[in-house]
Amino acid sequence: MSTNEQAGNRPPVALVTGGGRNIGRAIALELGSFGFDVGLLVRSDLAAAEEVAGEVRTLGRRSLAFSGDVRDTSAVATMADRMRSDLGPVTVLVHAAARRKETSFLDMSHDEWREVIDIVVDGAFVCSREVLPDMIAAGWGRIVMIGGLSGQTGAAQRAHVVTAKAALVGLTKALALEFAENNI
Repeated sequence: MSTNEQAGNRPPVALVTGGGRNIGRAIALELGSFGFDVGLLVRSDLAAAEEVAGEVRTLGRRSLAFSGDVRDTSAVATMADRMRSDLGPVTVLVHAAARRKETSFLDMSHDEWREVIDIVVDGAFVCSREVLPDMIAAGWGRIVMIGGLSGQTGAAQRAHVVTAKAALVGLTKALALEFAENNI
């Protein structure tokens, strides 16, 4: 039992986008092992997210899995409301949702470009805006954007991914400066 729980407070709550596999899965399990209750938001593989939620529960934590698109403000709001109701206010956001396609720049369609940018950048915007009020009210929070080295170094066949990940660096810096006074 954590110090917060012993003091009669709810355990901290984290939202992990893209939490059904890969780094999102690993982060969700690590947060669970550190005493966080965890919400997982995935776009397509709810069964994988449910499996991760089950693993978090075996750690003695509460966990919920949701299927939805990080770009959909209504879906994200509905998910966050359910998390608040069932788990408590979200004080940690880990944005790991991404599309990591490889396509030659000259073969890349505008739709493919937009899809990657929208999931990574717009998804971070939508999710951050939804949970920041919880963090401000708590006087504490953390937003972790999963980028990658390619956002700094570049990568062939991945102009859309590199651009999106570089944009996350800028968004992260802007949010850190804007909300530092709120201990976020």
